[in-house]
Amino acid sequence: MPNAFSGASIPAILGHEFSGEIEAVGADVKHLRPGDRVAIQPHMGPADGYFGVRGLHFLGTRGAATGLTWNWGGFADYAVMKAYATVKMPDGLSYEQGAMVEPAAVAVTAIDRSGLEPGGAILITGGGPIGALAVMAAHVAGAGKIVVSEPNATRRERIENLGIPVVTVDPTAVSLGSSPATTRSKASASMPPSSVQAILGP
Repeated sequence: MPNAFSGASIPAILGHEFSGEIEAVGADVKHLRPGDRVAIQPHMGPADGYFGVRGLHFLGTRGAATGLTWNWGGFADYAVMKAYATVKMPDGLSYEQGAMVEPAAVAVTAIDRSGLEPGGAILITGGGPIGALAVMAAHVAGAGKIVVSEPNATRRERIENLGIPVVTVDPTAVSLGSSPATTRSKASASMPPSSVQAILGP
């Protein structure tokens, strides 16, 4: 079934975290021009919806995600994007860094909303790209203890080599219980009173 907002359907062009250079703009676009280096905000909603008129279109319940439910994706040579979901990058930002803006924002927002305070402890569940970025965000936020639960040995090693004091745990080697609720309960019990948990997934 086509996406209600974009009209896109599978098969789709993948790639939702990317940056690039503007080739052309529509006649009504005033804040961008050809040659501008831009980063993409992958999730888009109606600009005239409840959230859209408040500058928060990406929170709308009727929307689409680039590379998933949008007609274009970052793996293509060219992609057509909504101008309001296309952000001009500072000159000092590389294309690689521009592609990391959205996942970094996810991690920073998670840490910001977690309630972590300087010196506190945090459990991050999942050591994939978002989890690794969350480790960095927690470190910058002043975490006194960072614990990462990740079953993949390669991902644990990557986390351990970030140059940040962190404790990694293989949840498949340590019995924490038979259900997510039990796991959360036991994980909480093992953390200091001032700690928080950030459950980020893979």
